[in-house]
Amino acid sequence: MTSFQALRLHDGKPEPARRIETLQPGDLSPGNVLIEVAYSSINHKDALAAHGRNGIIRQFPRIGGIDLTAASPLRMTRASRPATRSSCTALASA
Repeated sequence: MTSFQALRLHDGKPEPARRIETLQPGDLSPGNVLIEVAYSSINHKDALAAHGRNGIIRQFPRIGGIDLTAASPLRMTRASRPATRSSCTALASA
């Protein structure tokens, strides 16, 4: 995998700046796991975070959208095990 698109939230006033960006795996913070995503969505809490409500995001930049259906992890930590199709919740920092 050479690149992927993500809804990335950057610090801004009065609310975070929101952009769809093309990122490289190296743009992610250490310890993040890359997942081959089949379907994704923006839920209510994501929308609140994207508009700077309720202090949900305390550190920027962040990748929004935590609900997804995944085929399998692309990069795993030592504690991770290979997975089959599943749904999961994830929070990525980048």
